[in-house]
Order: sequence, then C-alpha cells, then structure tokens
Amino acid sequence: MGSRMELREVAVIGGGPGGLLAARLLKLSNPAALVVVYERNPVDATFGFGVGFSRNTLAALAAADPAAHSAILSNTVHGSVISFRHNGDQVSIPGYALDAISRATLLSELARLATDAGVEVRDRTEVSIADVEAADVVIAADGVNSSSRQQLAEQLQVDGSVSDTRYMWLGTTAPLEGPTFLFADTEHGLWVMHAYPFTAGASTAVIEGSSETWAAAGFSDLDARRLAPGDSDLAAMAYLESVFSEHLGGHRLLTNNSKWMQFTTIRCGRWSHDNVVFLGDAIHTAHYSLGSGTKLALEDAISLAEALSDAHSLAEGFARYEASRRPSVERLQRWAERSERWWESIGPRLRMPLSRVALNYLMRTGALGLRDIERDAPEIVEQARRDARRSSEATASLPWSNEAAGGYLADIGVQHRDGMCLRQLGHDGGQAQPLQEAEVSVTDSEPAVEAVRRLSAAQPVGARLTQMPADLRKADRAVLEPAIAALRDAGAAWITVDCRNTDREDDRTLPGAEVTDWIRHTADLPAGLLVASADEDTVDAAMLAGRLDYVVRHAGA
Repeated sequence: MGSRMELREVAVIGGGPGGLLAARLLKLSNPAALVVVYERNPVDATFGFGVGFSRNTLAALAAADPAAHSAILSNTVHGSVISFRHNGDQVSIPGYALDAISRATLLSELARLATDAGVEVRDRTEVSIADVEAADVVIAADGVNSSSRQQLAEQLQVDGSVSDTRYMWLGTTAPLEGPTFLFADTEHGLWVMHAYPFTAGASTAVIEGSSETWAAAGFSDLDARRLAPGDSDLAAMAYLESVFSEHLGGHRLLTNNSKWMQFTTIRCGRWSHDNVVFLGDAIHTAHYSLGSGTKLALEDAISLAEALSDAHSLAEGFARYEASRRPSVERLQRWAERSERWWESIGPRLRMPLSRVALNYLMRTGALGLRDIERDAPEIVEQARRDARRSSEATASLPWSNEAAGGYLADIGVQHRDGMCLRQLGHDGGQAQPLQEAEVSVTDSEPAVEAVRRLSAAQPVGARLTQMPADLRKADRAVLEPAIAALRDAGAAWITVDCRNTDREDDRTLPGAEVTDWIRHTADLPAGLLVASADEDTVDAAMLAGRLDYVVRHAGA
C-alpha cells in the first residue's frame, strides 16, 4: 500500500472562510508542514454583511473541528421563521431554520484559529499560482472572480453562465425574526429583498430586480465599473431605501462595497490540475437565493483535508476529494438553478394569495415535497388550502380561471383524457364536447401554431408540448418562450406538457411542474401535465402551490 503522503509545504491562495479552514485543518493533520495563507486584502477588511449556514454544515464542522464549531456557533444568530410580505399582507412559516453570522466575525475567528494552529496568514499579499507552485499543495480559494481559475481555465474545463437579473448586497438595521422576503411594486417594476439577520441589530439584505426594472429605474446609464474597489453605489442605495421604506419602518439600508451585479454560475469539469486544487466559489458557485456559498466552501475545506489526510499521493487525494464533493455540489447547483429561475418569474406569481406563493417557494427546487412541508410547517399547508378553496379569491388571483380550464381541485375544467382529446367537465360533473390538442415539437412549433390557428376558430383548442427537457434551463426557455407566445397568439386556450418520459434528479415534486409553473405565470395560460402515473399527494401539492391546473394520466404513447 505504501506510506501516507507527507506534506511539507501548503500554499493557500485566498483568505476567505474556505481557505482559512482548509489551512487550519491541514496544519493540524500535518504539524511539521509550513502552511501559508496569502490574502490580498488587509486582515481586518471584509466585504459583505452576514453569511448563513445549514444545520448539516454545522454538524460537519463539529465533527471535523470542534473548536472551530464552538467559536462559530457562539457568534451565530438563529432565525427560525421565514416571512413573506407584500401589499400589507404577511405570511410566516415556522420550522425552517437558518443560522447566520457576521462575515467579518467569521473571518476573524477562522483567522485566529488558523494562527493558533500554526498557520501563517499573510494579508496584503497577492500571489499567483506561479509564485507558489513550489509548494507541495496549492489550494486556490480566491473566490468567484478567481484569477487562479482564469489561469487554468482550459485545464479545468470552465463553464460559466450569467443571470439577466440585477442584484446588490446591502445590509439593514431593520429587526427580523428570520429569513424575510419583501416585495415592492414600483412604477419601474417589481423589486425583491432577500433578508436575514446575522447579529442582534443587523441583517443582510440582497435586493434584486429584472433587467427591465433595473433599466427603467435609470441604472443602465450608470457603469458600476467606474466605482473604485470597496466603493458603494450610494445613489442606488438611496433609491432602494425609498422603495422599501414602508417595509423598513424607518430603518436604514447599509452599504459595504455595494454595487449592481449579475450572478455568475460557475461549473468546472475538473477541480484540480497538477498540484493545484480548488475549493468554494473559485471552482463552483450556486445562486444566492439558496444562501450556499460559504456553506459549500467550508464543506469543501473539510472534505479536502480529510481526503489528503491518508492519501498516498496528491492525485489520489484530489480524486477522493472531488469524488466525495462533486455529487452534493452538483445537486445543490441544480437546486440553485431552479431557485434562480423561480425568482426570475416571481412577479406574476404574486397574483396568487401569499400563502400559495410561500408554498410554491418551498417546493421550487424539488428538494421538498408536500409531506415534508406538512411535517415541518403544517400551518402553511392548511392556510394555502383555505385560500385555495375560497373560489372567488382564487379566481380573482388567476386571470385564466374559467369554466373551460383553471381553478383548483373541484373547479378543474380539463381533467380526463379520451384518446388524445381532453374532455371539458362542467361544474355539475357532466361531460361536454371533447376538446382538441395540437401536438407541438418544441424544436419545430410552426406546424402546430398553424393547426391551432385553424381549429381555434371553431372550438376551444389546446397544445401538447413534446420533447420537454427535464430542467428548464435558460437555453430551453429561449426556445420555448417564442413557441408558447406564438401558440397563445394563435388561439391556444391551454398548454399540456407531455412528461411521460421525463424525470428529474433530486426532485420530490412532479416532473414537468416547473415547466407548467413557468407557463402559467409568464404566459398567462392554463397549463397541465400529461403523465403515465402520479401520486395523488404529489398532484395535490403541485396544484395547491399553483404550479399547474390539471394532470392527465395516460400511459400510452
């Protein structure tokens, strides 16, 4: 088998949470090694406000480093209620915890712990891979704008995509019980604040808006790149403070290197090259709406230290690290991408009662099903059921609800299938004339558009989408959006999504429900699923959350 590899020198590029923890853990397991963290900023400088952890991350930290766990936990604020506020309404969901800490405190504690273990932390020192390549191991932990990743982009097989949404990291002194989502309608469009407390008197506040809203507010004329590093866009802060003044109740917004940004999702085919290994945002990112950047970095650091602790070579250690972390990172990235898409279409969802918006939010990634939510937060499920059964309020919130299709449960119009035709059910349960559907290939919709235009002149007609992707990524939406718009303009009264051969990883909801959810709330059309089979609770959950209008079970081709 050979002896365990001995590390004599470890260089860490980047003094963020992941880099500092990795340095400490490797020093503890290799006491004789020289472990150095190189950080370009001053040790007491930090950008941002608070960062959040999941309970799983804290548990992993407790097992790997009890001292670090104790230091972090003693400075953590616990938020146990998620709240949604819009137009004077508020819905709160107990049972979903978020532990958060000031980023400055986290970095200070981790730097102290690293130094106590014997790590050298050299701040105000910017290095490249070439400067430290003589070390046995080089750990690149230099964040989302990693120059190390750029140097090895070809070897790492880097793939990046940029969101259209504009967002800004701010803080606020407004008191909050836990994660809070604030919605503000303005003459320019909808703004959303994602906020959570990280100390007794301060909260992180990430504010986002669509590119259209951002441009309408006049920000497209400003170039954030003109701001010096560390400077904040004070004009934007003042505008947003005014937008959310009613929600903030007289409290202020706070700035710290706050400027408009667009989120970049980073994926890499490899996480290491030669003696260089990457962790955290330097090698993978996940959308901020999942609050997972620091979580992933710390978990990466723990896994990397464990993988190298008994490896016989760097190649073996790096392979173990990537094999251990990649599945969970990619699963969280899938969830984060679904969350990002959900927030991009939040505006039309706000026509639903806020309880159903909240339930839709909890189900947005597919990580939670209705049974999970009923176990953890039964109150929100019951409230959503009450709101959904108030038919007058429900139909008022859904502009497409009518006798032919739409509504909730007993009010569903399109429910059964006869061959390839949908039958319309009246409220008395009687069957009306069979309704027709035109089959639509997502990649070639023009024939179906012409069929819909011809048939809709005589009777209601819908469209059935085939060849649907498992996840509705940006490229899929770019193809689907004009097809749906053309079908709607041609007279399609509803859209059925054929998901009989579709499956999604890590999804406890109905495959295809993300597509129908998107159609309902962006194209203003009733939308349902054609499935081979479906669990009643899963169907109930999707309808209750406003993700679809109907489900048709049909096993045939």
